[in-house]
Amino acid sequence: TTLALALAPDMRTLQQEALRELSTGAMSAAVLLSYFDLGTTVAVGVQYILIGNTRDGYTTLGMLVGSLVIQALVTFSTGQGVLVAVVTLCGGKTMFDTYSVLANRQLSAEGSVNPVRALALTRMQELVLDALPQTFHQLSVLVQLEYAEQTYLLWFSLLFSGLSIGYVAVVFEFDIDTDLNYRKLFARVHGYIPSNSQMRKAIVGVGIMSLIMGFLAARMMAMAVLVVGDAEMLGIWIGAECLCFVFSRAAIESTFRYYQDGLDSVPVSLILNALTFLGALGVPFPFGRFPGMYGPTLYVPWVAATLTLNPVMLLFGLSLEGSSRIAFTEGELVWALGGATAVALAGAVMMAAAMDPSHRRSFLGRLSLKQYVAELWETRTYAPLGSGIDASRAHLLKFSRYYWPPNDQVRDWLEPNWDAWVVAPPQWFTPRFVKRIISAAPPEVLPLTVLRELADKYWEEPQKFGREKPESEAGGTTSANSMRMQGSIRRLGSQKSSMSSCRWGRQVEDTSREELVRMEVERRASKVFARAKQLWIWMVALAFSYVDLVTTVLVGLQYLDMGTAQGTSGAHVTFAMLGLSLGVQALFAHLSGTYGVSQEPLYYRTI
Repeated sequence: TTLALALAPDMRTLQQEALRELSTGAMSAAVLLSYFDLGTTVAVGVQYILIGNTRDGYTTLGMLVGSLVIQALVTFSTGQGVLVAVVTLCGGKTMFDTYSVLANRQLSAEGSVNPVRALALTRMQELVLDALPQTFHQLSVLVQLEYAEQTYLLWFSLLFSGLSIGYVAVVFEFDIDTDLNYRKLFARVHGYIPSNSQMRKAIVGVGIMSLIMGFLAARMMAMAVLVVGDAEMLGIWIGAECLCFVFSRAAIESTFRYYQDGLDSVPVSLILNALTFLGALGVPFPFGRFPGMYGPTLYVPWVAATLTLNPVMLLFGLSLEGSSRIAFTEGELVWALGGATAVALAGAVMMAAAMDPSHRRSFLGRLSLKQYVAELWETRTYAPLGSGIDASRAHLLKFSRYYWPPNDQVRDWLEPNWDAWVVAPPQWFTPRFVKRIISAAPPEVLPLTVLRELADKYWEEPQKFGREKPESEAGGTTSANSMRMQGSIRRLGSQKSSMSSCRWGRQVEDTSREELVRMEVERRASKVFARAKQLWIWMVALAFSYVDLVTTVLVGLQYLDMGTAQGTSGAHVTFAMLGLSLGVQALFAHLSGTYGVSQEPLYYRTI
């Protein structure tokens, strides 16, 4: 009954969206290409097995299953619910999200993610986790097959992988660049797709698809030849390119940190830099020229350098010993690479010729995200929530603090206005914004009122903020940050026990801003230390848990390798006990509701 009700959304909304879809066909085409690509991938894996190439067959199917598992985990962790995660695991996420967008609602009551954003995330996951790896793997296998083994199915699978990737790129670019909200928020970047000419818009779309498919074919072909020649050399080559990409981006942005709040820690930033590179390795989305991604400084040079180095990579791969396994001749590969490069260049020319002339400069020139944010800080008055320059500035502070304007500018905006905003909150002055400022803003920019409240709070709630007892009481050593913070507390708090709360308030008010800033710096340092210590304990416990799990599996496999009836029986018992244990744990987690803790979105924000 619940599912039936979920499948019956507001019909008028569904009809309106369906009519719009019938007029464009964008989503339907994307869904069809996606599922055709999925079907041909399964068929290719089976085909490999039938021709005796079981290793590559199982690798193809294993990559597909792994992709679906990772997508299901991401779906669950971003708060889209258990039902949607199960649908994802079965390969139905694209259809599910498309329906949700047409109905303008989530099919699952558990989901907390906007349907449009969920569909965009699904497309990106399919691209990075499935389409690109499968294209590379299948092409590296195909170049080694004899002509008699190169069936039409294998070629069609590659063709539809390329079509799916290219079409997803076009739909993504049109969704973002033609969105009026994005055009108002970041007018210098978005708006290159013409809005006053359907012909020019179509040419830009064909240009994007040609650029993406030509670039992808040329890059994957060169990489496939090199990996067959020597897999280690491909790893070294790609590693060197990755380092160049990451260091170049860090030099432009003056930091390697990722630009979205919540994803700007050191380990996460390094992972996202690597993932950004892997995406750029095969699919140079024009959106990547947004400052903070590759940016306009890197976008054109990256595309040009990659297309230029592809022939070098291909010829180098052909010169290695392992290239004898390649079934194609050098001439055939060079001609194919040249054709793919020509398609990419033709697409770039079509885009440049048909795009809005005012935005051609958005593909060239030096513009870091920090520079762009500083520029918008002074000039932009539009914001998704509220209006005016204050609302715009509040929206800009959603970026990582490493990309904020200079501290003095932020302080000069917050300090004189904060008390008035508290008394009469504007539309954008939400609890979330206040929490964001208090937790992320450097202590130097915090309003004096906030600094005083924090000074009072960390005295009233010492355990909450991770303060440790002095060494004389705890019987051990404390961190240098804790010692310094305790000194600050003692200097301000030694009198509190003999004062009334009113006198304590005056004491805080009499404290200099510099002292309050220093106390806040020490409080945050102590909090980080406490969290790091807790994380270390969790990591050790997690490591022991997984070591136990892996050794149990290995013991079961060792029993199987014995080849005796007793060993086989022992293996079956071992695996049965492990499976029963995991099943009981999963059932207990479901019945106790503890899985719901993970359903809150870990991070799902868009700029």
